[in-house]
Amino acid sequence: MKKAKLVLAVIALLVVLILCFIASNLIKKYTPSKEYADLNDYFSIDKGDDVAIIMDNELLAEKALIVKGEYYVDLSFVKDGIDNRFFYDSEECNLFYTIPLGSYLVKPSEEAYYFDNKKKDWDNGVILIQKQDGVYVNLAYVKLITGIEYEKYDNPNRLIVDTASRQMETVVAKKATQLRFRGGIKSDILKDITAGEELYVITRGDKWDEVITKDGIRGYVLKKRFKDAEPANIEISRFKIEERHEEFEGTICMAWHQILSRVGRSEAASITKNATGLNVISPTWFYLNDNKGGIVSFCSKDYIDYCHSNGIEVWALINNIENKDIDTHAILTRTSSREKLISALISKAIEFKLDGINVDFESLTPETGDAYLEFLRELSIKCHDNGITLSVDNYVPSDYTSFYGRREQARYADYIIVMAYDEHYAGSSEGSVASIGYVEAGTKDTLEEVSPKQVIIALPFYTRLWELTPVTTDEGDIISYDVKSSALGMLSAERKVSDNNAKVTYDQTTGQNYAEYEKNGKTYMIWLEDEDSISLKLETVMKYEVKGVSFWKLGFEKSTTFNMINRYIH
Repeated sequence: MKKAKLVLAVIALLVVLILCFIASNLIKKYTPSKEYADLNDYFSIDKGDDVAIIMDNELLAEKALIVKGEYYVDLSFVKDGIDNRFFYDSEECNLFYTIPLGSYLVKPSEEAYYFDNKKKDWDNGVILIQKQDGVYVNLAYVKLITGIEYEKYDNPNRLIVDTASRQMETVVAKKATQLRFRGGIKSDILKDITAGEELYVITRGDKWDEVITKDGIRGYVLKKRFKDAEPANIEISRFKIEERHEEFEGTICMAWHQILSRVGRSEAASITKNATGLNVISPTWFYLNDNKGGIVSFCSKDYIDYCHSNGIEVWALINNIENKDIDTHAILTRTSSREKLISALISKAIEFKLDGINVDFESLTPETGDAYLEFLRELSIKCHDNGITLSVDNYVPSDYTSFYGRREQARYADYIIVMAYDEHYAGSSEGSVASIGYVEAGTKDTLEEVSPKQVIIALPFYTRLWELTPVTTDEGDIISYDVKSSALGMLSAERKVSDNNAKVTYDQTTGQNYAEYEKNGKTYMIWLEDEDSISLKLETVMKYEVKGVSFWKLGFEKSTTFNMINRYIH
């Protein structure tokens, strides 16, 4: 009997222990965690002067700095995340922000900035700090220039930066609760939420919503503890660029005149003799001549006077091609050489009463893109202050020329000229210089970035004669071809075809007449640029209501070509 009682007691004890174990686990499972997360770890703050950045509700890897009570952010962060119009000259240590009305300039360690060369004092400390790991800009200055908004918080130090207006869903706490690191009661607490506190909703969930507090802590809250509130409007008044543009009345019919020496009235009269309807001429008068911003000029008053007396504006071209020893990157990135170049161009334009300047800087590298755009911004100010039209030559859009920044160019320059040729070029494989598909695609792609009222499509008066020389094995089998080409104007191309009795056929794909012939063991190919092909191109591009057309180059056309062109220029 005693033994039975002992067994029952043991069983009862085991049941009690099991029940206690189950109860303990249930309590543990359904009791919320009271552990608080370390917010320094949450914001990845390792050093005392580090400041976390929460921009447009996203916690960033980048950190700001506190120096003498002011907040500083890395310039690369500003360019990538806020406004890429900031430009820093790392050699002469100047920071620019240029708008059509003038340039803001900051120099290191100064408690002031300059606008349009006038010093402006301010009360927020040094603006620009140079450190070993980069260049830092006072965030108050970034706000002054761009119109962003930010709030400062401590424990831990963090900045809430808003760069764009937006509407946010909001919820309000019904009673005191917690914001947790993850969805679930066992997750660490990030912050205690008070009754009536409003939070911004990031994403909705079944039981837990992802939210962010107004002081930048992002986590999860239990849905049943909150009710929906009115949406919140975050209003950020980013400053808009007030554009300045010189406007040409009517449709532009332009052509380049390649000039390698100083010429006068007689040359102007000769080259434009058959160019009826031409209203803009761009002589290649300027080129970069040294790495300090010096230029060579072939400007001619007689030439300009003749053009003006015949209703033709003169937009002189500046290029970086003629002098092979110059370093375009060095010229454009350095403040002093950029200023010297701009001053030289404007001085010549004023002296000779030029109507415009046409910029043709080719073969730039992506590393030069920012400096090139800054040059155009600064040049545009001086042009517009003096009533000078600024046009910029561009390749057809492509991924590898995107750094030329056509959209940004158009905010400052008056006209964006698309060089819709060199589809195949010296050194490439054989093919058309400007097939109809290439021209139309270049036009359409440009119009995705630039208003048609600012677009000029440039077409070729030239083509290329392709010479293919077979490369053979010792047995005489052809394994490849050496390809060479030479540029020909319209009449020269026609004569070449005629002299070699080549049969001309129409190539539907390119929209051009095509000829091919054999001579001395070589194959010759030519896609003709003639009045038929130019007519098709004009018909195609003008349907997009672009501002006008240009042609490379005067002297390569036939005497009747402009009569045909005038049918499309209204």
